[in-house]
Amino acid sequence: MDVIALEQIIRNGENTCVEFKSWVKAASMKERLGFVTEELIGFANAKGGTVFLGIEDDGEVTGCSGYDCQNMIEAIYDRTCPSLFAEIEEIDYKGRHVLAVSIKPDGVTHTTTDGRCLKRLGKNTKPFYPEELSHHYTSAQSVDFTGQVIVDSSVHDINLIEVYKLKEKLRIREPQSTLPDMKDMAFLKDLGLVREEDGQDRLTIAGLLFVGKEQAINRILPQAEVIYLHYAQDNQEEYNARIDMKQPLITVLDRLQQKHMKL
Repeated sequence: MDVIALEQIIRNGENTCVEFKSWVKAASMKERLGFVTEELIGFANAKGGTVFLGIEDDGEVTGCSGYDCQNMIEAIYDRTCPSLFAEIEEIDYKGRHVLAVSIKPDGVTHTTTDGRCLKRLGKNTKPFYPEELSHHYTSAQSVDFTGQVIVDSSVHDINLIEVYKLKEKLRIREPQSTLPDMKDMAFLKDLGLVREEDGQDRLTIAGLLFVGKEQAINRILPQAEVIYLHYAQDNQEEYNARIDMKQPLITVLDRLQQKHMKL
């Protein structure tokens, strides 16, 4: 970060992602590490952010001295649970050193090692109370992984042949259902396989696994693979046939069924 960028941040003042902290007014390094750790936890439990050490609340740059960035990074790591991986950038501002200590959110709720949890609220960091934590954990644990939207997917990743296969399977399974008669995109959205995000139709993880093109599955979820192994009755230690399938689930099931019928 250069001086011009820092001056712009100072002019804008503290906000949801920016906090100024005085270095010279702290009585000790222990005190500095204490308030930096708390602010970073607050940022980590919100949208992420940066603590600028060596800047007063009114924006005056008073600088930092006698510090060791590596020791600070390790101290922050040791004081947090789960441990935070902070980044520190040294900025030379008119002969004075400002430390920009940044953290990114990772979707995990962080606390101090003595159990205090905080979150960023506007320009301040506030306690994260037990009843809020309970709701937070319940919500996080109830998230359906397969329903998550794949941000780098698009309608071009949809294999229309797989959509047709899925419709036919439903038609056979539930003859009275009107779902197979719907237009393709309406059908996929109704099943939660496609969702709109940021004005664009995107596949969910379930959508990719059911109706995604093979190239898209390999690109986005390379770990999504079904491996079929066949063992002869007289040899249960070594398989005599193997099929590796990185394909949509309907196609995988059809291939397995065909293989079973030949046995």
